Amino acid sequence: MRWWKKLGLLVVAMALVACGNADVDAAKVASEGATAFESVNNFHFKLTVSEGEAAPLGDIIIIDADGDSIRPDKIQAKIKAKLAGAPIAVNINGIIIGADAWITPNPFNPTAFEKLEDTGGLETFSPAKGISDVLRGLKNPTFVEEAEIDGTATYHISGEVDAQSVSALTGGVAEAGTIKLDLWIGKDDKLLRQLVAVGRLVSTEKETIKRTLVVSKFNQTLTIEPPQ
Repeated sequence: MRWWKKLGLLVVAMALVACGNADVDAAKVASEGATAFESVNNFHFKLTVSEGEAAPLGDIIIIDADGDSIRPDKIQAKIKAKLAGAPIAVNINGIIIGADAWITPNPFNPTAFEKLEDTGGLETFSPAKGISDVLRGLKNPTFVEEAEIDGTATYHISGEVDAQSVSALTGGVAEAGTIKLDLWIGKDDKLLRQLVAVGRLVSTEKETIKRTLVVSKFNQTLTIEPPQ
């Protein structure tokens, strides 16, 4: 084989490696991901807000949350947050069951819960609903690459959604707008492992604000009850 033909084959091979599996249907991946995730009863999540400050839920600005979710409406999480206008963030614990929410307002006493009379929208925070909304509402889905997330082979796809589709991930009221998304969905079990959303939900947020959601520990034994 002449050298230029070998070079041509090498270029084609490199292009195929760079592009990953060009036969992956990103829309199908998203649809199967939604169906698979909606069959999950409970999971662990970690939500991080970066490159900008999230709009407050009432007086609370969430910086990150690390916790568990049980369908349809139970959540317990360790939350890093600060009061609107305050310069210092504190760590608090939170429990949400249906329309009720409890937090530990004193960061030095993490077991002393107080029930919130005005939840400020905190009860609308739902990673389970947010993930389903995002996967069902994904527009212009594109396959990016195959990637490994914590030892799991995934399809990395990208796209965009209306801002309202992301609001359940923050508990906030979203204005009109478009959010850019990257999602990593398990090749074998079709379950979402990671989601990165870039774009503001309300006018007070920066356009560069990024929300990263990591999901794990599906369907493990878990109980969430009101604090005593």
